[in-house]
Amino acid sequence: MGVARGSLLGFNDTTSELQRSSGVLPLAPARAAKVFDDIDLMAEREVSIFITKPFARLTAIHGSSDPARHDADGTVRTPSRRLIYESGGVLDDRDLISGLRNALAVKTEIRVSITSLPFKLIIADGSRALMTRLPPEEGDPRTFQYVVDRTLIRALTLVFEQAWTSRQTLAYDPNRGIYDDRMPVLGQRELRVYRELMTGATLESIAHNVAVSKSTVQRTLRFLYALAGVEDRAQFVAFATKHWN
Repeated sequence: MGVARGSLLGFNDTTSELQRSSGVLPLAPARAAKVFDDIDLMAEREVSIFITKPFARLTAIHGSSDPARHDADGTVRTPSRRLIYESGGVLDDRDLISGLRNALAVKTEIRVSITSLPFKLIIADGSRALMTRLPPEEGDPRTFQYVVDRTLIRALTLVFEQAWTSRQTLAYDPNRGIYDDRMPVLGQRELRVYRELMTGATLESIAHNVAVSKSTVQRTLRFLYALAGVEDRAQFVAFATKHWN
């Protein structure tokens, strides 16, 4: 039996509370932790997450076999998921490592920010968000806020997208570690070889069109493959088509 669509667990008075709060509801950490889980589990299309220090312990994986990810008819909700976490002391933080394993179990794309992220955040389907309460109010234990105000959510989404595409964020892969998978800054010759390569040109054609020797083309290809972290042309074209175009 799946989670009932449209009802955040732990929110018996969600509608009235949000009406009183104009779409932004302050929450204490204990309640926010449950809401974070509910927002994630009930997403239909997409989830975007900032993970910042201090990292919180996540004990449940909530993979595709978890009933919480199923609708009443048995359909599994599989939204696209993207996560950015702050770097620094990561390998020594068991809570974060556990959280990354959980995220990878549900096919989350992960990046690491080499600069500080502005706040903790989760956005689902462009309609619900949970974030650190800014600015915090002295003496008020409600340090998070649940957001359904569409204007604010659009602004939060823009902040996330800017961070995702920023040169300050690097891709994360458990097999490759942290690396930069975006289009690098290439020299004129490397860029021309790259463009020829992506058209399907042969080695001889690339050398002719770029006006260099075949050995120079081969060296340039090895350089491009190394940048992409791949070993051959087929892998490079697949990678570059997804990340560099």
